[in-house]
Amino acid sequence: MKKQILLIEDQTLVRKSLVALINTSTHYEVVHSVETTNDALEYIQHKPTLDLILCDYNLRGETALDLLQQMNTDHSIPVILLTSFFNARHLQSCIAHGARGFIFKECDMNELEEAFDIVLSGSTYFKLQDTSTHNSPLLSTSVSIRDNSANLTPTETKTLRWLATGMSNKEIAKVLGKSDQTVKAQVREVMRKLESSSRTQAVAKATKLNLI
Repeated sequence: MKKQILLIEDQTLVRKSLVALINTSTHYEVVHSVETTNDALEYIQHKPTLDLILCDYNLRGETALDLLQQMNTDHSIPVILLTSFFNARHLQSCIAHGARGFIFKECDMNELEEAFDIVLSGSTYFKLQDTSTHNSPLLSTSVSIRDNSANLTPTETKTLRWLATGMSNKEIAKVLGKSDQTVKAQVREVMRKLESSSRTQAVAKATKLNLI
């Protein structure tokens, strides 16, 4: 049985093209497509068996962040975002609100299936290759949330991922809703566990170990 996908895309031609493309897959199918986050949320309430949500980041008068913020915490349906351009801050906000993947609209079916497979296996997919804007290990690595050879706690792993985006302790604290001192202590512990003398070295080592 094919995995069921809800597509959210406000541009009619793009939506139809994506539906046609994804439905060529032997493993995935778009069971429903909508133009707004409100329509998506209404559909989700009546279709709890969905496997995946694929959502354009920029929608008419709203963004995918609106969807992520409104989704009830009871919903365990992973969300992958589509975009025509890259913005590091947008990505950071979406990750903070539970996005599990972020890819360019220009991707082909092979990359879509790769993203679907990785996210549904329990990992995250952020292969955004755009050297003209921001080059971050977080954006060029498929992140396995189960790989933890350095014995990092879930909180430390989350902090490490924010470190990889280049955010300061103060910025990370704001996103995570923690104090600066708490984040500083977590960063120090991450560096200790990774046997690193700097934040940059910790991120580099974590990337090599596929921790982020």
